[in-house]
Amino acid sequence: MVRSLRSVSAPVLVLLLASVSGPRLAAAGNQAPTIDPVPVQFGIQGADLQVQLAGHDLDGDQLMYSAEGLPAGLAIDRVSGLIIGEPATAGDSTILVSVSDGWQTASTAFALHVAGAPTQVEAIVTLNPQTSYEWDRIDLDVELLWDQSRYGGHGRIDRPPVGIFSVEGLPSGLRFSKKFGTVRGRIDTGTARPTPYLVTITMAEGDTLYTAVVEWSVLAQ
Repeated sequence: MVRSLRSVSAPVLVLLLASVSGPRLAAAGNQAPTIDPVPVQFGIQGADLQVQLAGHDLDGDQLMYSAEGLPAGLAIDRVSGLIIGEPATAGDSTILVSVSDGWQTASTAFALHVAGAPTQVEAIVTLNPQTSYEWDRIDLDVELLWDQSRYGGHGRIDRPPVGIFSVEGLPSGLRFSKKFGTVRGRIDTGTARPTPYLVTITMAEGDTLYTAVVEWSVLAQ
């Protein structure tokens, strides 16, 4: 027995085609968005940086932004197209930014140069030779010689240092703060020696290293 083919009415056929091909038909009639070129951008390590992207769409579609190659510390707001943050490292980057209307995408690239954080430190203040006994309690601060631009009208430092301290050669029992450059603790017993310890203190701020060496004698009780 041969079954006859059922006919499909024209309105139903139109609805079927619309449900299957709706997105494709919309994309076919969609105009691609555009994005304005971005000139070379310049920033400073650790300082605020903002770059506003500008996308356009003749259809009035909602635009979404994205970026590839952003240095650590920077992020993009996908809705507003604002790149914002504080670059964590110095160097050169090529950033690829794109804008999409949901169907088509436009892209452009720009160069970003981030300079090293400027230093306002002139030197580590040379510490006098230290003499201590075993089990002495130590409370010592490393001092810095500041550039005059670091001082406010009241004669105080406007902001804390952004550098990172390190130390080598401390007598056993003492702790050193990498953030504040302080030495705290008690010197362990059994650490006395005939020759002084050579304690090397280093601070890095921006691309500059500052170093000071202190002679630290430890005597037996």
